[in-house]
Amino acid sequence: MASRSFVTGMGLRSSAQPSSTNSRSFVTLVAFVSAASSPAWAGSAAQRKQVFWLPAANVPFLDNAGRVSPAWYRAFVEAFENRLGGVAAPGIGEVLNTTANVQQQIVGVQTLANGALTVANASADAVNTAAAVSQNAGLPGADEIPPVDRYEARYG
Repeated sequence: MASRSFVTGMGLRSSAQPSSTNSRSFVTLVAFVSAASSPAWAGSAAQRKQVFWLPAANVPFLDNAGRVSPAWYRAFVEAFENRLGGVAAPGIGEVLNTTANVQQQIVGVQTLANGALTVANASADAVNTAAAVSQNAGLPGADEIPPVDRYEARYG
């Protein structure tokens, strides 16, 4: 089976930026990036030109010498070597294990994304609380602090 390198990165960024009206805009971003190099079986290979490889219905399977005819031989090579991967292709067990591993990774990534979302919402709550305390204390410019929204998880 082809090997793949897989990288997952997560980030949380909160920042305050001055705007043109002498107020500040607060931004909280949660970023989740997952990248994997794609092997040929995942579709990264250049597309082969489309050739109709199935022999016509009137082409005999065996030639006069009792061997597989060239047209049928080309069809078998295309089907078994090019389409199914040939001798080097992974077996059914390997494909099932890889599928199970990918599903486990997806669950792990979703858990990490939920954790980042929790941190982002906690940061939003902290900014909103600090703004409320500043406004209650009557600090100058406290009324210009905009509220920060909380985010709900969206998948799909």
